[in-house]
Amino acid sequence: KSAKANADSSVTRSLRHLEFVERWGLLATDQTDTMLADLYAQQERWADAERVLVRILDRRSGDAETHNALGKALAQQYRYDEAMRQYQTALDMNPDRPETHYNLAGAYFRIGQREETQRHLEEALRLQPDFPEALYDLGVLLVKTRHFKEGIEHLRHTLTLKPDFADAHYNLSVALGMTGNYEEAVREIERAHALRPDDEKTQRVRAYLRSLRPPKLGGGS
Repeated sequence: KSAKANADSSVTRSLRHLEFVERWGLLATDQTDTMLADLYAQQERWADAERVLVRILDRRSGDAETHNALGKALAQQYRYDEAMRQYQTALDMNPDRPETHYNLAGAYFRIGQREETQRHLEEALRLQPDFPEALYDLGVLLVKTRHFKEGIEHLRHTLTLKPDFADAHYNLSVALGMTGNYEEAVREIERAHALRPDDEKTQRVRAYLRSLRPPKLGGGS
């Protein structure tokens, strides 16, 4: 079996055991419920994760990590206002948690509040400068708002941390193309294409950028 198959099998066995504990009320504790919620999240069973996390919070006031996890479960069900309340509660308990600022930024982005999105991404990066997902999201946001220089810098930084991040190569290519740097844009889209050769959006941008590149001397492509 592959390592992934073995890991999936282990998660399934652990989940069955904890569901048995839950069903029959056998020694259910905050620890076992936290483990159960985490396993549900790994399997993207967000409604089940929410149910267990709410049960934890019903038993006690909770902590920042539990509120953050509940916010994520709610956001994955497109319930952004509820998710934001949980993230804010988590930040009230621990304002120095970069992951929560990042998650709250994502919820703000989904409801179209770009200024708050940027503020929380910047705060996540102040707390954790080498946070590749936050760097990437802020880079994309800056490009979308036509702050190309800063956006390109953030996307480059992302790729120093995650060189195989196909989306970062793709969006860096687009940003470079929008600023007229076609040679480098082609190099980045080629890297994105190598990482995901079947992606149609990448193929379209690659074909377009290659059509803009002047032919080499001697008739080479």
